[in-house]
Amino acid sequence: MRAALSRTLAHARRRPLATVSALALGVQLASTTWWLKPYAMPNVSLVIAYNVASSGRYEGGSWARLKGTIVPTDPPLRSYHLPGEPLYLAAGLALRRPAIFAYWHVPVAVLLVFVVAATVLVLFGPEVALFSGVIAALDPVTVVHGPVYDDTFLGAALLWTVGALMICRWVAAIRANDGARTCDGPAATVALVVAAGWAAVTRTELTLALAGVAACCLAVPALRPLRRTGALVGAAVLIGVGAWTTRNAVVQHHLIIGSTHDGLTLWESTAPQATRALAFGQVDALSTDPAIVGSLWRQTVGADEAGADQVFFHAALHGIAAQPTRVVELAVRKVALSIAGVRPELPLTSSRNLVSIAVTILLALAAVLGWRRAPSTRAAVGRMPTIAACALGLETLGVLSLGPVGLRYWVAWRPVLWILGACAVASIPLAGARTDVAPRVST
Repeated sequence: MRAALSRTLAHARRRPLATVSALALGVQLASTTWWLKPYAMPNVSLVIAYNVASSGRYEGGSWARLKGTIVPTDPPLRSYHLPGEPLYLAAGLALRRPAIFAYWHVPVAVLLVFVVAATVLVLFGPEVALFSGVIAALDPVTVVHGPVYDDTFLGAALLWTVGALMICRWVAAIRANDGARTCDGPAATVALVVAAGWAAVTRTELTLALAGVAACCLAVPALRPLRRTGALVGAAVLIGVGAWTTRNAVVQHHLIIGSTHDGLTLWESTAPQATRALAFGQVDALSTDPAIVGSLWRQTVGADEAGADQVFFHAALHGIAAQPTRVVELAVRKVALSIAGVRPELPLTSSRNLVSIAVTILLALAAVLGWRRAPSTRAAVGRMPTIAACALGLETLGVLSLGPVGLRYWVAWRPVLWILGACAVASIPLAGARTDVAPRVST
């Protein structure tokens, strides 16, 4: 058996990206076909997608959450959600093939696994790329949540596509690696621009992250090799956000850069009732209680979509400024629940929570070991990938602190654990690896 395992690993190492893509595809197809249970959409993307596909109108959302009731004279909500996920789903619905649409998010999950493995291939070589892809494909979060129509997975896949191309260009520049010039070809440039622009209109935090990346590439002297890449990313973000904002100016007569539930979500996630609401599973569990939100609903009477959301946004800022200690304590609790993947409405000893906690602990321990096993690669490629991962981690903490609770809200940072865990696996003698993960191309 040991000889068979060694032969299988040797074959897979020769084509790691093809191997992990095939594994991810098989797992996602199986999950969608046999394991995926009926799942309540975490947002209104699917509703908007149905409206786009059936009538061509981008509309959908909950006036009841903004005003407590539905006023017949109010027009449909037209900017309630960023368009990245709804338009992707609308493209699938336009095919009018329900059997195909059921698998519409399988390519998204496969893309995430592929680009993470591709990033590792550049940084660490084929062996660690193989292990990272296997860990990513078999992570219970990927298995169970990958096929779900969810903008967090789409955003993570697009963000890591941008990251993979940028790291490839960075490594090629500092190593003068002619073999990596394909990362700077026309197809790669188009992929970079499309992924960056699409990600910028998929999740608000990705808009901020990519804008920050572009600014750093243009302003920091140490990132001079990525100046052109940063300009492309910045241009893509401006095009994507500019198109969405222009559309909103025409339709809503407001310059709406994000969505018209951002303020509502911030208030739900930081207001005093959020602590009690967690016992019911999510921070918004009590946000339709007239005794709690009635005073704000009275302010939104007669307001349009943007104005109603601004009422909640200002209420959120006032609450944070008035009770910062409470907000910090709530943030700590939300971060802990999200990172552990605990469903607060379920007993801590439930199988779902125990599995999530165990997987998180295992990934964290493997990541610590993997970090200690990869000093030569960190030295060879410089500090840029490490700084990027830390910056993404800080932004993720901000999202978890000020937003709702759930594993899905830090899925874009989870690949960092996959990568470091793969470094740990590669150090196991059975895997044929060394005790120190060497860079793919020496300096």
